[in-house]
Amino acid sequence: MSALEGKKGKTDPKTYTWFLNKPENAVNDFPELKDYSEGQTFSDDYLRPSTEPLQTDGFTYEWSREEHETTHKDFTFIFRARPTCERVPQVITEEQRIRLDYWEYIKEFVFFGGSHREGTVLAPDPDWIDQAHRNGVAIFGTVFLPPLANGGNVKDLEELAKPENLQKLVDIAHRLNFEGWFLNTESYEDYNDLRLNILKLAIQKMDLRGKQMIWYLPSSYQCNNFDPQSNGVRMTCDDKINNTAPAFLEEEGKKLYLNFYNLVCSVFLNQAPRSYLMFVDEPFWESKLKGRGYLVDPVRFPHAQNCLRQFFLGENGLERKPTGLYPWYGIAKYAQQRK
Repeated sequence: MSALEGKKGKTDPKTYTWFLNKPENAVNDFPELKDYSEGQTFSDDYLRPSTEPLQTDGFTYEWSREEHETTHKDFTFIFRARPTCERVPQVITEEQRIRLDYWEYIKEFVFFGGSHREGTVLAPDPDWIDQAHRNGVAIFGTVFLPPLANGGNVKDLEELAKPENLQKLVDIAHRLNFEGWFLNTESYEDYNDLRLNILKLAIQKMDLRGKQMIWYLPSSYQCNNFDPQSNGVRMTCDDKINNTAPAFLEEEGKKLYLNFYNLVCSVFLNQAPRSYLMFVDEPFWESKLKGRGYLVDPVRFPHAQNCLRQFFLGENGLERKPTGLYPWYGIAKYAQQRK
């Protein structure tokens, strides 16, 4: 999986991000996970931790459009809320930012990030935790270990598999008030790599203390082989994930838009969406985002918002049927709305 990275601003608050092994030429100045102490307090330099509990009661569920499936489907969104950086401007309350306004159609949210060259542990920003929890959505941080071909390091996998480091992840999730971790582990030689088995055994023995782990390995077959079959741990793989990024296009002479042929035929292969939907954030991203303090260009922003509106609610919204050659009724066709 690809991810984006950013540069630090010295006066902005720190994010909750760690290296597994800090590279000598590291772009960011994150601490190493091994130096984290369970139960430690964070300095005032950090983003203020979330205290918003996950809302689970008081919701009703109903279909929001006339055309819908016979059964409800739960969706997990893998979403890049910002670049991976040591410090970040507090832009969560700004209108023109990377944002999600359709929490009512998803069950889980993975705060995704990382660097092609560095193994990183990325906890969700507190404001995203607050938003998710108020809307009844469980939120996960990411452990991103890139493929060796993209600069990954097998030593990061070794470090992750140490029982004390897995327990630190659990403690961080408790301290920062989120539901668990998405383990994106691709820093291995091959599926015979002993390090993967060591990680599997360590996960089997860890005390999750009510938290959850989603372990990603690309291969569906190997996913089953490495499944620790532990309470609170589940596997996912490429066969369970739709990468939606190719459906959002920006062509010369055309504004940013959602291409329904790409979405229906290429991404979803003329089938229902899979349970894991990745990179629906794509419309917000462009090269100058960091230079604007992660605020989206004001010309681009309404088109990005329209892309997400059509993705969730359909080509012409909830009240009208699609009129294009490749009809798309939105995620609302597959998931009931939580109210």
